[in-house]
Amino acid sequence: MNSSSTDLSELLQQALAKYPVDEIGEGKTANVARDAIEEQIPAQISELLADTDLVVEGSAGQGRWTSIPWVAIMDPRETTAIQNGIYVVYLFEPQEDRVTLTLNQGVTTLKNNHGMKQARERLRSIATAVSTELQLEEFSTGPLEFPHSSQRNKLYGPGTIVYKQYTLAEFPDAKTVTSDLQTLVAAYQSYVTTNSPSGQTSIIEDFETDSEPTESTGRKTTSETSTPTVYQVPIKSEAGPIRTNYNRTILDGVPREVIEYPWETPMDAERLCIWGNQADDPAEIGDYLLFADRDGRYDGEYTLLARVADATRLDAQTARQFTDAVGWGDVSDETYPHVLLLEPVWNATLDREEFWETLGFKGWPNDTYSAIDFNRDGSTFFSKYDSVDAFLEQIKGHAKSFDEDGERTAISDPAEDYESLEAALTDIRDRLAASSTGTAWLQSRIGDAIIEDWSTALDGFKPSDEVSARAAASFDQLRAVYETLEPELTDKADILGIGSLSRFSPAKTLFLGWVRILQTDLEIPHGLLSQPRLNSILRETYTVSTDTASAEETDLVEHPLTDHITTGEPTLYKFTAPPDYWLTAYEYTALAFEDADRETWDRIENGDIILFHSTAQPGWEAVDEQNAGLIGAGIVRTKTMKPVETQWWYDERQGRPRDDSFPYLVTFERLFGTGSFTHIDFEANIFAKSSERVSTELQALTSDALPFAAVNSICEEVADSGFPRHQTVLALDDSKATALIEALSERLQEVAPIAVHKSFDGTLDADTILEGLYFPGGQGEEIISQIEGTLKAGKHTILTGPPGTGKTAIAHRVGEYLATEYPYLYSGSQVTTATADWSTFDTVGGYMPHEDDADGHNLEFTPGLVLNRFKDRTTNTQRNESLVIDELNRADIDKAFGQLFTVLSGQPVQLPYTRKGQEVELTPVDTQRQPAAHEYRIPTSWNLFATLNTYDKTSLYEMSYAFMRRFSFIRVPAPTLDGRADDEIHALLENYAQRWQLDVDALTEMTDTNPLLDVGLIWQAANGAIEDRAIGPAVVKDILEYLTQTQSIAWERRLTQAVVSYIFPQLEGIPKRGRVVRSIADVDCIDRSLLDTAAKEMLQVAAIQETDG
Repeated sequence: MNSSSTDLSELLQQALAKYPVDEIGEGKTANVARDAIEEQIPAQISELLADTDLVVEGSAGQGRWTSIPWVAIMDPRETTAIQNGIYVVYLFEPQEDRVTLTLNQGVTTLKNNHGMKQARERLRSIATAVSTELQLEEFSTGPLEFPHSSQRNKLYGPGTIVYKQYTLAEFPDAKTVTSDLQTLVAAYQSYVTTNSPSGQTSIIEDFETDSEPTESTGRKTTSETSTPTVYQVPIKSEAGPIRTNYNRTILDGVPREVIEYPWETPMDAERLCIWGNQADDPAEIGDYLLFADRDGRYDGEYTLLARVADATRLDAQTARQFTDAVGWGDVSDETYPHVLLLEPVWNATLDREEFWETLGFKGWPNDTYSAIDFNRDGSTFFSKYDSVDAFLEQIKGHAKSFDEDGERTAISDPAEDYESLEAALTDIRDRLAASSTGTAWLQSRIGDAIIEDWSTALDGFKPSDEVSARAAASFDQLRAVYETLEPELTDKADILGIGSLSRFSPAKTLFLGWVRILQTDLEIPHGLLSQPRLNSILRETYTVSTDTASAEETDLVEHPLTDHITTGEPTLYKFTAPPDYWLTAYEYTALAFEDADRETWDRIENGDIILFHSTAQPGWEAVDEQNAGLIGAGIVRTKTMKPVETQWWYDERQGRPRDDSFPYLVTFERLFGTGSFTHIDFEANIFAKSSERVSTELQALTSDALPFAAVNSICEEVADSGFPRHQTVLALDDSKATALIEALSERLQEVAPIAVHKSFDGTLDADTILEGLYFPGGQGEEIISQIEGTLKAGKHTILTGPPGTGKTAIAHRVGEYLATEYPYLYSGSQVTTATADWSTFDTVGGYMPHEDDADGHNLEFTPGLVLNRFKDRTTNTQRNESLVIDELNRADIDKAFGQLFTVLSGQPVQLPYTRKGQEVELTPVDTQRQPAAHEYRIPTSWNLFATLNTYDKTSLYEMSYAFMRRFSFIRVPAPTLDGRADDEIHALLENYAQRWQLDVDALTEMTDTNPLLDVGLIWQAANGAIEDRAIGPAVVKDILEYLTQTQSIAWERRLTQAVVSYIFPQLEGIPKRGRVVRSIADVDCIDRSLLDTAAKEMLQVAAIQETDG
């Protein structure tokens, strides 16, 4: 008993100290605190109380870490679930470093029948009645405040009957913990006996019986005399599903006709503000939502106040319809049955810091929908405000609405002319922040890299200056962007109410202010855009320098291509082809050479750089002419070939004038392009597209090419000759190539160097893959054929069979073969061995200290085995590496792959981790662009191979159906030996030995017996002793190799030692292993005494005597 109490005290403290506070609200993972709360503490309490009738359960959250984990002790006469009745419960508050032992109440029935407000009052009444009856003087009486309670557990406080709190700083000793628990449980059971004997109702049910019936319409209304509930709705400022939905249905609004069918709303407006969540009971009409932009846990600002015009909780089917109708389902798989219509909506004029100080808040709540308790302990709210209604009236700013066209009206009165740029920036930032636009509209059209390029060009620039050609190119781009966007900027300036700065129009003022805001947000300290600078650029009052040797151009620009040039010694090539050729080249991420260029193809080496030159005239006559120039580049990874009859490029099509074939391929380690790749369909081959479609895609592909005139001019400036346009492929002078790469680099974007959209449709060459392996009767070729079919079907593969049959060798070789023969699909292969302690931390990843962090305080997400197959951790480049997992049956498969089940089906998954402020995502490939830091894209052809030993069938059965159905199971059997004659066995072993290149002659010279036959007979005896138990040829190979290296030992003893060394380890833990041992002992060439001794020591069975083993 004393030991148990000590363990319980330690476990309570451990649960508090180890709880992952930073992950509250995110998906649960393996953790010491979780194990303590859900397993160890309930077990210790059950042992301590020694009452088998009590139900003891613990939870750290349903799928996600909860802010208040619990361990409950329930008397079945009163309740068996914490949703109802009265029970003893430990409530943990890890954010406060304390745990509270309470007698508490279930709230679900009360909430469902009466709503949150009435439920709170009834809970308090019940708590008072029960605490008065119990008279537990050593315990405090409720209610109790839980500052970090979420929407789900916000009624823990008023539901508290009596309690006693423990803090980590002053945790009681084991004796006190035990005494407190036993006292409270005894009082609880006495209460249950008195108030809930068989056939009677509990006190909570008595309250329900006495209450008046409530309406079941799903909607509730705040009466004119009651105080409205105000719900906080803090939304993270970074991109995410909730932010997207907020922009769509609150800021932009939803057309009425979209939701009329799923929800018959009472509003007549054509555009409505809608919000939704998963709250158990609907808000009441007349309540309020206070929205905020949350920046971390302790920063941010309140933005909008909205009155609930209608609220309801939809049934599951209608909720799904509604979620899809308003677009919430586009970014989340969740449904939101609690929907609220908000009207009117005001800008909130509420200072966050002052408001938090008034209420005693320390940070944002843990969920995005929680009622504000204005009466909370430490609150001075009612000394500052006469009422909640008075507070609401005070914080209402300008009302927000929609005009007849569905556009949002001006957020506030239009601004007058600005007196300074600083005043303009302040006003523009405020108006953008309060609008549905935010800063994202311009940022998405320009991009951070362009803003940084402009800033570099603007650094030190003065109107009428002489600028470099590079700076002039940036200014040309800035001017073109403004002229293109000017009509839209004019409309937005009008909607936002933007004023004028000096002689600038509102549109120019908005553009200037918006760019400055983006520069500030990107923390760019130099080259800030100003009114004089923008005016000079728009009017082109500067001059362009003709000095090509200026100091700023002497150093190479920073880019992966230039870095590769400086760190290695690559040969730089140019490759010239028609524009439609390049469409296919980027589709397959490879360049194709014809026979005439075979010699050059042979000379190209890994690490060389190739520049892509597109001519103006397409090879397909029906396709429009394009702008000629440089459109990309790549760093060579490897070379391969495709079948001559395989047609990828348009000029390979049968009947083309040249009837060409391009069988020689070059693939890339890193690949770059200048085009707009999001407008190109890389899933479809050029033959499946119309000429009009191809023309459109070629415009996107060549849209930002470095024009040929500029290319030729650069070559003439650094050398005495122009660009060699006529030859298909040619090595360039280093000076030309380097200058061209520098000029091209600012236009390039990195794209996937493998064909991420393509499925595997090739073949596997069995002779190559099985070289050195032997499978009798064509078994090997059949296995490879099955794997080929599985790959083409898009399934993953598990190779099953006895140990030693070659499963691992086949899987490894297939992975290497794919990377070697199909490098445009696969960038490599990785082999690993499963272990018993694998979890999703190993397969998916998790938080680890940064490698440069000596103290280990800064944690960052580190990808695991699977995620590392999709992206290079150093360069962020898209990868596609086959993963081979050996001995999969060693791992707890569901635990190790739980989050990856969906990934194995090629579906998107959002992980409970963040990287650079955004949630880590695994998604099927939807674009050719480089993945962001938090994105891991799953190529269409990615595959996982695993091996599974069936020697212990229980391992196979431990795999869930959810896992198994994502794989194709292919059997790799051991050869059938039963019933074979001696000469057949000898011939079989001889074939194996020849394939393994073993020196059998030397083995035969040292003995007058037949070594191969002896080994074969032992193999036959081992495999025929019991059903479904066999060893593969790899074990036999080990035996033969051992025998050839130990020729000084007598043959029978040597052979027996080989059996002990290589066969006995395969029998450990196998039922009926004694039969196998005795079957081997019956072979004439075995030293039975030695075998018997070893069997007793290693396997606890006898080889000579008959036993029950």
